[in-house]
Amino acid sequence: MVYSAYQPEQAKIVTNTHQLFGALEALRSQARHVEGSMHWKGIAGREYLYRAYSHGKNHSLGPRSAETESLKVSFDERKATHKAREASLKEQLSLHAAYVRANRLNRFPRTAARVIRALQVQQVPYRIIGTNALYAFEARAGVLIEPEHLATADIDVLMDARQGVRIAAQVKPEGLLSLLKRTDRSFERLSDAAYTFCAANQKGYRVDFITQGNSDPLHINDFERLLDSDDLTPVTIESLKWLVASPILRQSSSMIAACRYAWRPLTRAHSLCTNGLLANAPIAIP
Repeated sequence: MVYSAYQPEQAKIVTNTHQLFGALEALRSQARHVEGSMHWKGIAGREYLYRAYSHGKNHSLGPRSAETESLKVSFDERKATHKAREASLKEQLSLHAAYVRANRLNRFPRTAARVIRALQVQQVPYRIIGTNALYAFEARAGVLIEPEHLATADIDVLMDARQGVRIAAQVKPEGLLSLLKRTDRSFERLSDAAYTFCAANQKGYRVDFITQGNSDPLHINDFERLLDSDDLTPVTIESLKWLVASPILRQSSSMIAACRYAWRPLTRAHSLCTNGLLANAPIAIP
């Protein structure tokens, strides 16, 4: 396999971007503490403090008092601080994104990045397999693999059949196709047949959903049982059973600089990949 190590400037950019993205993701994980809003509501001549959430649910926190007034002030301050910090981190990330593009470090295909980001936001368990997994390995090793070894215009998304009920619950009621359309409205099923497993956008980029299990056509997996037949449903491939049992490389959603990684770790990574190592692929900065 032909590859080249990061140049010092590239390594610095990757390190800074990874740290910045990590800070933004950590901040987002705390968003639930300041989601929604607090407001006063008059009922029968008294004012009550209500916590409102984006999904429409309101919860009373009690009548107006020194305690509830202090609670509202504290919430508003924390929410304002959170929003200001998020805006600052996003601005810095946008600045670093320009450096990433200039140094050709935005390696992962943009369409695929948006797809797996949508899966992450929806909290859908998934694994990326095939040549797209190589992006995770090059990010871990701190190298750039030559294009002829990398992915074609498609991505294979493996969904573990043992998590079928959970996955179906996470994608309902919209379904997998609607999830893809959030990233690109031009995504359409490639067939009108029931239980189609793949879709493509107007540029021909294809997303295949696959799972392991019994390949008997008379056997219905959890996805086919729980998802609508006119949605996308992962197709069963029996030979994937051993692949699901293989070691998993979990890679950050940003690039990781690893200049200290030398030839041997990359060779080992590629060996595992070609033998079926699964990977949560890195997300390219758009």
